[in-house]
Amino acid sequence: MDLRGRRTDNADLIKDIMLTMTTDDTVMKEIVVDDDDFVNNQDVMNAMAEDTSYSSKILGGQNPIGIYCAGVENLDLSNLSAYDQGCNEEFQNAMKNYFEGSASKDEALDLFYKAVVEKYPELTY
Repeated sequence: MDLRGRRTDNADLIKDIMLTMTTDDTVMKEIVVDDDDFVNNQDVMNAMAEDTSYSSKILGGQNPIGIYCAGVENLDLSNLSAYDQGCNEEFQNAMKNYFEGSASKDEALDLFYKAVVEKYPELTY
């Protein structure tokens, strides 16, 4: 959906929310701690890498952020395409069925392939 040219009655509120979620160090640290997520804030992530009190629930109490920070420096985004985000979204949607036990791996993959071809008819599998 193309949202360009759309207006809102709450521009100031939306601006505050966007700035808070993307630039407020405290909020970004909370996202890391609460969600085991990696935020787009180098200062926060470097501080979290050094924070011996932080531990990832997903990784059994380890703090992987130092490794993540080191790896992010070497990311090569030259292979990104216009299809990546849509394919990632459809893969997550399809795999949710598998992880919840409502589809086999092959069924989930088939859902993924069909969703991608529906979203991008120019692609085949």
